[in-house]
Amino acid sequence: MTSKVIYNHSAFDRTPYTYLIGWTDMDLWYYGRRTAKDCHPEELFIKYFTSSDTVQHTREEFGEPDIIKIHMFFSDAVTCKVQEERFLKRVNAARNPRFLNKTNGDLNWDTTGIKNTEEQKNKNSAKNSGRTPYKMTDVVRQNMSIAQTGAIRGPMSQESKDKKSASLKGKNLGRISPLKCIKVGPKEGSKSEQIIKLISQGLSRDVVAEIVNVRLAYVGKIVRRHKEKLAEAA
Repeated sequence: MTSKVIYNHSAFDRTPYTYLIGWTDMDLWYYGRRTAKDCHPEELFIKYFTSSDTVQHTREEFGEPDIIKIHMFFSDAVTCKVQEERFLKRVNAARNPRFLNKTNGDLNWDTTGIKNTEEQKNKNSAKNSGRTPYKMTDVVRQNMSIAQTGAIRGPMSQESKDKKSASLKGKNLGRISPLKCIKVGPKEGSKSEQIIKLISQGLSRDVVAEIVNVRLAYVGKIVRRHKEKLAEAA
């Protein structure tokens, strides 16, 4: 019998977060949020695979995404929902063929705390009947291994809790800087290094601009400079 993982949440009983997944070869992306009770960033593509049917169909057709990133996590669900809508509107996901999102967010849509009825459970069971069981690919397994490196896991010792509490004292947990929720390789020393790293991973410039929290024009400037340096070195 497996014991339930106890997370150290940023909110009372959950850690609301936003995330980005993508298939770089297909240039397809999906940005979403998770605010359910007991949710935590460590569950993404471990036991939570988004609530989107479109994402499910894309996984079945093209395999698992090779980009899986936690964008931000929050101390409350409302701020999380606002961030999701802000991002989707910025890239105009609803009309952007590169995004699988069908809307630019909806603050009124919220399933937090809603439990499925037996009828709905039976419908979901019938819907999933005959589907090929999910099997994590080597790419996803490697990405999640990198993502979990250095992640805070529960339960924590009292000493660790005290250290964490002291380090967070006076800080606003509502808006954690992008890329600090998840570790991807060596720590970047500057925004320009973050931009080049993300661009090299196949993310589009508009998505990179949102993640690094800079203007789109700045991303273009850094990319041009990088190309010039490569040309000079050739």
